[in-house]
Amino acid sequence: MKDIILLSHCLLNPFSKVRTDREPENMSALIEWLMKHNIGIIQLKCPETEIYGLKRWGHVREQFDTPHYRNVSRTLITRTIDEVKEYIRNGYKLLAVIGIDGSPSCGVHCSCSSEHWGGEISIIQDLEAVKRIDYCNLPGIFMEELQMQLEQGGIQTVFLAYSGKELDKLIKELELLIHP
Repeated sequence: MKDIILLSHCLLNPFSKVRTDREPENMSALIEWLMKHNIGIIQLKCPETEIYGLKRWGHVREQFDTPHYRNVSRTLITRTIDEVKEYIRNGYKLLAVIGIDGSPSCGVHCSCSSEHWGGEISIIQDLEAVKRIDYCNLPGIFMEELQMQLEQGGIQTVFLAYSGKELDKLIKELELLIHP
């Protein structure tokens, strides 16, 4: 059976992330591993770029947990689910979905969270409170919606998380999926 994989958008396109002074992670080892094992790659759309564009600030899960953000996410996901169904009908298997832990959109096991984010930044007295971000044990909003739509479509798969600087760990998890 041939395998396909769904990847969070920024794993293939780091320029879609919120701007930072950090160098983007080099994902070539992951891409090379997928190509070596003849695994097809489907890049998920980035809901944050879709809604806010590239000149956006960072957000937390609470800011994305809105009807509009969820609707946009579902709209973006629907096309991907249709594509995955077509692959499955033609003998392919969805090996995994890979998200980005910590992301308010694409977190798998955790996402960034803060009750202090929101409002007019110029009137905030304690900017240190805004800088404190927690990580809750909830997926990002986009991944939550993706998981629900996959389940509704009867598509079972594994959700894996890239958490930064642990690419070898992610590749080992993928290895176990194809060589249990």
